[in-house]
Parts: sequence; structure tokens; C-alpha cells
Amino acid sequence: MKDVRKALLRIEERKEAAEEGYEKIVRDLTNDESFEKSYRRLSYLNFEIARREVFSEDVSDLISERQTLRAVVDEAFVKKGALGYGKPRYSCSKCKDTGYVNGKKCACLERERIEVDLTDNPVLRDLPAEMKGIDVSFYGENAAAYLLWIKSIRKNFVKGEQNFVTLIGKAGTGKTYVAATAVKELLYAGQMVSVVNAVKLNKIFLEYHCAYLSEKAAVWEQLIEPDVLLIDDLGAESVLNNVTEQYLYELLVERMDKKTIVTTNLSLDSIATRYNQRIMSRLSDKRRSLVLELVGSDLRIG
Repeated sequence: MKDVRKALLRIEERKEAAEEGYEKIVRDLTNDESFEKSYRRLSYLNFEIARREVFSEDVSDLISERQTLRAVVDEAFVKKGALGYGKPRYSCSKCKDTGYVNGKKCACLERERIEVDLTDNPVLRDLPAEMKGIDVSFYGENAAAYLLWIKSIRKNFVKGEQNFVTLIGKAGTGKTYVAATAVKELLYAGQMVSVVNAVKLNKIFLEYHCAYLSEKAAVWEQLIEPDVLLIDDLGAESVLNNVTEQYLYELLVERMDKKTIVTTNLSLDSIATRYNQRIMSRLSDKRRSLVLELVGSDLRIG
């Protein structure tokens, strides 16, 4: 997954920075002749003790000297900002900035993966982590209806097996907020997510249409790879001949087994008219899709 790869790259960068910082401390300290002598002696003792242990030889005559030198060298490293001799200041002490502990993902890798997706999809950052965190009182007299919609989306889409949700409603009725919160909950559940406005989506379609054959896969992958895709404000884009309808339909077909949520100001009939019947049918397939119409006035107007 792209977000995991990017997270690992970030963690690797921190690892390299920590180790480069440690090596700089070593260089600075070894400029001191007294420290350099102790440091070399400690390195020798570590090697010699390890060698003797391999051959089951006695090491008792070296242990005390090593402990004394270790304390001296550790103190010098700590004063320079390291954690001690042989201890770079890694961001994560559990995995030492590798992302894995005993072959399993470290918690820091999951945190970094989430941060990658939040950075790539900034609309998600300030939203509740779960749909049950949405304050429905904001919707005034429609609060009860919104609560039912939120529970339905969470049960059937976030927690359930339905892969498509289409949220229909006038501008400012909270479609994007509800949809994006569902996406964020899935992000925290371990899914790779992506949020794309319909205008940007159309530009990606056009880029794909015009790309060389060797470049098409990379362009298309950004729409297919995410486990969860939010297409926001469908209908706000211009309909480009031989581009918009064709690739929107192909995208919906290829994402049949992945979760996709669409917000739009258009009714289902308007979707059929603007695009075609096949696209409307994909978005409203009762076996796979949950279609909800959010009612109310524009909440962005005071």
C-alpha cells in the first residue's frame, strides 16, 4: 500500500538522521584524546568478551573494566545528546525506527501511516475519528434524521459489507462532513483512504486519457489502489466528451469490491441524465449501494 510505503520512508529518514547524529557525536568525542583512548579500549573489550564467550573462555577479568569504561563513555555520550554508548536517539525506542518489532508492525508505523493519509487528505484532519463523534445537534430540527443516516452509514458501510454509499442533498446540507467522517473512521481502522473532489477527479480522467500507454497505469492507480475512495461533489465538474462518462463508469466498475462513497447535489434521475443510466445504476444498486438523501437548508449560511 502506498501509504505504508510512504510511512516507512519517513521512518527510515528518521532512522538515518538519528544514526547520522550519533556518528557526529562519535566524531566530536573522539577528537578528545582521553575519551578516544577509553572509547577504543571499550570497543576492544566488547570484541574480546564476545570472542571468549564463543569459545566458552573465562571473561571475569574483563567484566569489571568494561563496566567502568562503559559508565565513563555513556556519560560523555549523554552529555552530547545521545542516549548512551551505542544508542542513537531513535524516535521509537521499540522498533529503533525500522517500523517493525519481531516481524510485526510497530505502533509507530500505524501512526505514521495515518499521518500520511491525513497529510494527503487534509479535509479529514479536524474531523471526529469515528462517526459516533458527530454532533448531530448542529443539524437542528433535522438532527434525528441525520442520526439515523449516520447510524445507517456506519452499520452498513463502515462496519458492514456494502461497498457504495451515495449521499444526495442540496449544497451545505453536511454531505461532505458526514462522508469524510466515515472515511476517517475507516482510516483509523487500518484502511488506505483517498478524498478527491469531482473537479480534480475529472482532471485525473483527462490526464489518464492523454497519457502515454506506459504512464496510464500510474495515473489510474491513484484511484484504484485506495481501500476507501470519497468522490466529493459529483456533478460540479464539466462533462468532457469521451472522458468523464467513460472513465467514471470504469472507475465504479473496478471499485466494485472496494469501498466508495459519493456526495452529489444531483438526484438519481439527474445523474442518469447528466452521465448515463449505467452510472446511475452502479451508484444505486440495492445489492451494493446505500443511497441517502440529506434534507435541510444550507448549514453554511447563518
